[in-house]
Amino acid sequence: MNQQDLMDLLVELSGISDFQLELKQTYSKCYWGRYFINRKLIRIYALDEDGTQFPDDILIREATHELAHHIQFYHVPGWERQKGIVHDEQFYEIHKALMDKAFGRNVPVKYSPIVERIVASRK
Repeated sequence: MNQQDLMDLLVELSGISDFQLELKQTYSKCYWGRYFINRKLIRIYALDEDGTQFPDDILIREATHELAHHIQFYHVPGWERQKGIVHDEQFYEIHKALMDKAFGRNVPVKYSPIVERIVASRK
């Protein structure tokens, strides 16, 4: 999977395209992926420590994780990050909805309005 394929998939899953994606062809000892809020940039570290690219399912998992951060910061009206909490319940709901859509699962969860909109737009 290349950078454009991953970007196309994220846009298809979410209906959102107001972010940038960088599939960095390097290994990171500390991160699988990162989200840079002010730049609206999702960075995924594509290589394992042996220099091989991670399988597509891992790249998708990490990219949807970072996309869930973007959705919360820019597409959930009134949402504010609470000090010391990076992943709240709503974050996990958004990430789960993206993962379910990406991997063809349909496990019922209590969706927030933003997730309902994303899921409904993809049916």
